Amino acid sequence: MGKRKLYYFIFLTLTLITIKLTYSYANQPKVELREIKKIQSQEYIGNVSFSPNGKYILSLSQKNARIWDLSLNPIAELQGHQGKIYKASFSPNSKYIATISDDASIRIWDLSGKQIAVVSGQYNELDTTIFSLEKNYFLTIPEYPPNTAIIWDLAGKQITKLQGHTNKINSARFSNNGKLIVTASNDGTARIWDLSGKQIAKLEGNERPVYDASFSPDNQRILTTSSFGENARVWDLSGKQLTTLKDSEHRFHNVFFSPDGKYIITLLSLGESTAYIWDLLGRQVSKIEDKEQMIFDIGFSSTSNIAITSFKASREYKLWNLLGRSFKAIPGTYNDISNANFSPDGKYLVTISDGYDGKTYTDDIHLWEISTN
Repeated sequence: MGKRKLYYFIFLTLTLITIKLTYSYANQPKVELREIKKIQSQEYIGNVSFSPNGKYILSLSQKNARIWDLSLNPIAELQGHQGKIYKASFSPNSKYIATISDDASIRIWDLSGKQIAVVSGQYNELDTTIFSLEKNYFLTIPEYPPNTAIIWDLAGKQITKLQGHTNKINSARFSNNGKLIVTASNDGTARIWDLSGKQIAKLEGNERPVYDASFSPDNQRILTTSSFGENARVWDLSGKQLTTLKDSEHRFHNVFFSPDGKYIITLLSLGESTAYIWDLLGRQVSKIEDKEQMIFDIGFSSTSNIAITSFKASREYKLWNLLGRSFKAIPGTYNDISNANFSPDGKYLVTISDGYDGKTYTDDIHLWEISTN
């Protein structure tokens, strides 16, 4: 292909992407938010999230985790850790919760708040991918030896070990269908395993340690991030590299697939105010940028057509479309904004505002109903 034809092809491709996004914006539904309920806590709440079936809300404080219904009525309190709890997550079937604490244990609970398993000397990056949807398994990374990962059943019985990495494992995740596992390591590789512990692919080519690896929503691709945030790479399940995402001027702080699997979102290093949206071929198609304040966190609705950002030391969230245009702000009270999550069906939004009113430290959980016209 000659240079002229190549330039024309690139121009045509970018034009079609712009037309597609412009059409999406022109047909952007009008979004209305109605606050359903607000509850106030005297303790710091670090995170709130919906269960995968959308029926429950999980809140996390330093001392405990709590389960709520969609009316923010308390259902259960998870108590038993001897140290600070810093992560908690539902299982994909919404029947179990995993918590991890600085007491060096991971604990599994049912919805009544009953502890059903505890494994000590273990850690992992907790989200739904710690659990297998295929079987009642969960994944941990031991403190020693740190170059292995362990599969357990929900009774706390060890099923098998994933062995092969030559340096510390940083993350271990199940695929969304629960049939495969991907691990990321300081040895510069990510590896794919089956449930028997057999290695089926090795993702090589990273010059730096691999900080994280995750499956796409359709389980057909792997997204890896280097430990220094210098790049992100997309791979197929055979270990073939498909594309590389890189910003010549900035490092990536957070990288993930959109819920519909059509885009990859890269949030720049802390202190920056931009998130980029890429297609699966590694082309930047849009960006979300706030020139006045730093983006602290970003999340997407289940259809991936609405993004929500929170800002460090700010009193509002902002909603955006995929063209990077903000179309609604959610004001806070006197408090700072810290965390927000959409429900799986996109009909609800839960947010936290936290701060100090001059007398008392308070954390408010807000539940919003989302309607579109």
